[in-house]
Amino acid sequence: MKRSLSVFLSILLILSLVAVLSACKTGPNTPQETETETESKKADESETKKTESETGAVVVITFTEATGTVYVNTAKLNYRSEPNLEDDSIAGTFDYGTELTKTGISNTGDWIRITYEEKTYYVNAKYVTTEKYEETRLETPETVYCTANSLNVRVHPNFDDANMVIGGLTLGQAVTRVAISEEGKYSIILFTPDGGEEGEYYVGSRYLSTEKPEIPSETQGE
Repeated sequence: MKRSLSVFLSILLILSLVAVLSACKTGPNTPQETETETESKKADESETKKTESETGAVVVITFTEATGTVYVNTAKLNYRSEPNLEDDSIAGTFDYGTELTKTGISNTGDWIRITYEEKTYYVNAKYVTTEKYEETRLETPETVYCTANSLNVRVHPNFDDANMVIGGLTLGQAVTRVAISEEGKYSIILFTPDGGEEGEYYVGSRYLSTEKPEIPSETQGE
């Protein structure tokens, strides 16, 4: 009986020592980091979105912090509630030259995260630029004529973006040129787009002349 009691006391002493050692390693004031808290820390560092590609595969898009100012570089740019091309994600549109506050960029480089009216939105990265457009023009009010068979008329002088085109001129068509760019690359003309109002628009200067070109008459083949 005494031997059994002695063994029991020895086991109890060993368990007590193990508990004390464990408490020392943890520290009385050191909180244990749970798996949930770890995931929360990762979420604070970046934002992750899931979307579908054209093939239906799920694509994970991660946004990292990136501050700065960007400007809309197309005639109309959709801003979206989610970084995808679905119609139901469109929240509105920005006009060319609109200044936007950038807060993040996607890991794919396709999307820019912005803040607008204290809300978070997303825009397609290829339609914004970090360079603000500043126009230097020379006033030259005069009548000019189109010398090309057809000439695109653009909302702004971005000749690489087809979205800028809002109409066209035909060979010999007369328009009023109100100004020309300082380097002479483009001209600002008065033009009325279909269904719109007369305003200032842009065309390539090399396709305009102060002299009316000869328009060949149509001939019928034999």
